[in-house]
Amino acid sequence: MAAIECGEIVGILADRASLDAALDALAKADGTAALLTAKAAFYGALVRGCGNAVVGELLGRMHQRIAVLRATSMARPERLPQSLAELRGLVDALARRDAPGAERLAIAHVRAAEVAALPVLQEHTP
Repeated sequence: MAAIECGEIVGILADRASLDAALDALAKADGTAALLTAKAAFYGALVRGCGNAVVGELLGRMHQRIAVLRATSMARPERLPQSLAELRGLVDALARRDAPGAERLAIAHVRAAEVAALPVLQEHTP
């Protein structure tokens, strides 16, 4: 997101209703499958809004590969409310057209997921 342009932000926000609906579904999700579906819907709306098919394809492949890690980080009970707050903050930064803020929040979200996932992975690693 370092080179995000104003036009890309406008495109992302054109699908704000889908972003908000995905976050609402995430807040109400019951079980891992519902969590993963809601997160996929959120990221799908975000990528569709950027209007770049190549980025969409690359991120789609990445998201498929990290689904297990996402489920792992979300296994911690405190992670869902934290993740929701992080993603809502990201959408709000985009709405303000604050590209540096959105970038900072996106990076912080990924790092927080990492911190949440590592102990779960260590518990299940021989």
